[in-house]
Amino acid sequence: MPALPLLRTRTPTRWRARWRARWRARWRARWRARWRRGIVAALAAFAVERPLLLVLDDLHWADEETLALLAMLAADLGSARVLVVGTYRSTEISPEVAETLGRVARAEPTRIYLGGLTEAQVRELVRAV
Repeated sequence: MPALPLLRTRTPTRWRARWRARWRARWRARWRARWRRGIVAALAAFAVERPLLLVLDDLHWADEETLALLAMLAADLGSARVLVVGTYRSTEISPEVAETLGRVARAEPTRIYLGGLTEAQVRELVRAV
């Protein structure tokens, strides 16, 4: 018998905590999607006046939100005059980056593969700077 009052008092609290956690996660996901759509719309609006170049460097270190933004840019920019350049080291690519590049591939991007610099080329570059 003593277990019934204990069950009544703890179950609703646990249920409410789970419900709140799910609600917060959904709210955050919706807010992030709205934020990404706003960024895409703003870039498209800026590109109406003149072409725009957006460089995302070191994508191999990018967080989940940046990768989601890149995928949305590739999918939603359409005919906007925006050139998105993303750089990453193919030797340090994570599964998340590989998945994002797969989604971006649907937009048929132009890929340019660059090799590393030789020691002599690095010396020349350092002297030039």
